[in-house]
Amino acid sequence: MKPIRQWTKQDLIGFVKGVDKKTWGMVGGGIAGIALLWFFFIAPAWIERPRLSGSIREMDAQLRQYQVLNQRRLRLEEDMKVFTKLFDETKARLYKEGDIALLLGQVAKLASDSKVDMIASKPKSETVVFPKPYGDRYQTVSYDFTMQGGYHQIGKLAAALESHPKLIRIQKIQIVPDKDKTERHVVQFEIAAISERIGPVTAPAPGKPPAKVK
Repeated sequence: MKPIRQWTKQDLIGFVKGVDKKTWGMVGGGIAGIALLWFFFIAPAWIERPRLSGSIREMDAQLRQYQVLNQRRLRLEEDMKVFTKLFDETKARLYKEGDIALLLGQVAKLASDSKVDMIASKPKSETVVFPKPYGDRYQTVSYDFTMQGGYHQIGKLAAALESHPKLIRIQKIQIVPDKDKTERHVVQFEIAAISERIGPVTAPAPGKPPAKVK
């Protein structure tokens, strides 16, 4: 038998004609098996592998983004708790309707505890305006107080006013020595108590600029 590389066309035709049906069935079955293997296993894996790799990379990126956003969410939730607590505590310090009548008594008690004598007090008529939008929700009631006491006692009173459970703010303070008692001083406090607004917003008087809340 000639080597395959020396076969002619006639030799190939003769060989094909000489193969029996059983052999052709085995060859056809093998070819069909290879085709099925390619169609159902090799081709899908070959085609889907890049797509699957892309999907894995996309899922990995989404997971990292979710982790970053989740960390931010946890920080925002913690910040929200802090801000909510601060807001609730501050709101609880506002004067309510009817409580403002207690302001004079509260200031007088703080002065007495600090060993500072109350000389006079009077309400102020000028309007204090908060920046927008707080001016629609909050207002102040202001008083001028004239008191007398030692320098350290006055400092103690100022600290007690600023740290009072209710929102009391010192707008102005002026201290002058007492001519008759050098160890004593006369002090004038302008004090503002902050409350929730009850009535409508009123504009300041023409020609008179509104006071600013510190």
